[in-house]
Amino acid sequence: MSENIFVDGAVEIRIAGGAIRLDLASYSSDKKDKNQNPMLEKTGHTLIMTPEGFVQLYAALEKVAARLTDVGILRKKEKVNN
Repeated sequence: MSENIFVDGAVEIRIAGGAIRLDLASYSSDKKDKNQNPMLEKTGHTLIMTPEGFVQLYAALEKVAARLTDVGILRKKEKVNN
């Protein structure tokens, strides 16, 4: 049986016990920040993976981000020189 879990991001990423642990989060329906924007809160789900799996996921996400940039969904941030 498979289950899809929708998340808006991760609130914490840490290394523990030799594994990468990502605490998944979704926007709250009732908690707001000082600008009245929904706040991210933990979903109770944690994605746990080996360092090798994390590196593979990172590479795949970079490809997706590049594709989203190519089609105009994302824009690259301009570097600010100090």
